[in-house]
Amino acid sequence: MAARESSKGLAKTMYPDLEKNQQQMRAYQEMDAEQLFQTQWVKVELPPEEFPGYKGDRIVCDQCGEGVNFHREVSQEGKLLCRACAGERYYQVEE
Repeated sequence: MAARESSKGLAKTMYPDLEKNQQQMRAYQEMDAEQLFQTQWVKVELPPEEFPGYKGDRIVCDQCGEGVNFHREVSQEGKLLCRACAGERYYQVEE
C-alpha cells in the first residue's frame, strides 16, 4: 500500500482557498481509499533468520571472542569478525 501523490493535487482542487495542510487534512477526510492509496499484492521472500524463534548458526569472533548470530559476522582477511572488530561499531566505548 502506498499513498498516491495525486491526492495532494486533488486536495488543492477541492479546497483552493485553504492553506496546504488544511487542504490536505480536510480533503483526506472526504476522499475514499482508492483516491488516497494505491494497493498492490506483492510477495516478499524472507530468509529463515527473519522469523521469530529462529535458531541459526553462531560463530565466535576470531578477534574478541564475542558470539555473533544471524549471519552478522564480517569476513575480513580470512577471519570471521563481529561488526565492532571489523570497524563497523555503532557505539563508543567509555573509559
